[in-house]
Amino acid sequence: MKHMPSKHMGWWLVPVIVIVGAIAVVELISWNFLKPLITDRIQQATGRPAVVHGDVSVGLFPKLQLAVHQVELGNPQWAATPNMLEAQRISVSPSFTHLIRGEVVLDDIELAGLILNLEQRADAPANWVFTERQGDQQASADETTGSPIEVRSLSVSDTNIHFRGAEAETPLTFTILTLELQSDNEALETQGAVMFQEQRFELEFKSDPVEAFLNDDEVFDADFSISAGESLTIDARLERQGTAWRVYEIETALAESQLSGELTVDTAGDVPNL
Repeated sequence: MKHMPSKHMGWWLVPVIVIVGAIAVVELISWNFLKPLITDRIQQATGRPAVVHGDVSVGLFPKLQLAVHQVELGNPQWAATPNMLEAQRISVSPSFTHLIRGEVVLDDIELAGLILNLEQRADAPANWVFTERQGDQQASADETTGSPIEVRSLSVSDTNIHFRGAEAETPLTFTILTLELQSDNEALETQGAVMFQEQRFELEFKSDPVEAFLNDDEVFDADFSISAGESLTIDARLERQGTAWRVYEIETALAESQLSGELTVDTAGDVPNL
């Protein structure tokens, strides 16, 4: 019986060693040198100050991922709070197979530990309207015409949202405990749990894909349900045709009461018509 020489038996170890070594280098290297690039891009896009207090990390296993920790995005000077957004962790996972073909497809975006402060003014844009770099953004849009980035999955957890209406003394606060969005060419599916005034609400939403929502010429359909324990359940369908929105087949159960109906809103004018 012939034996294969040992020098030929170990050739397959070479690519394994190379791959393991590459993963180890990527995992162990400090990626904090990317902080200035990340904050500069955010500031160019928003016209607001941005800071990354935590670490920047890149991982290859089990999936390609870029994570940024302890991020802050500033508010305009008139706002009641210094920051519009604070995040403990933001991670992005691009599709490796699309990336090697020169395409940007995000398999997953994860947002954890967010604080989002939204504020309105009576006669001026709200704080989520980025106006300071509008000219730069228009110039960039004229120079570059590309397809929007495809995002297949978005997950949000432990997020507090504070909304302060125009001239309101105190903000309205609710918490997103979990929120999962899955999107493909066929549908957008969403599930989540929200806390509002110490009451937990469960949400489910299934609709046409995002492209249909963004295209005003297409009809956009959705089914959704909201429940709060055994005291409240709402099931309904949503349809948009142009500027007309219709909520129909509404079935609501509140305590021992049953309600049903239909609601139509037209957003074509300055003031929506109900």
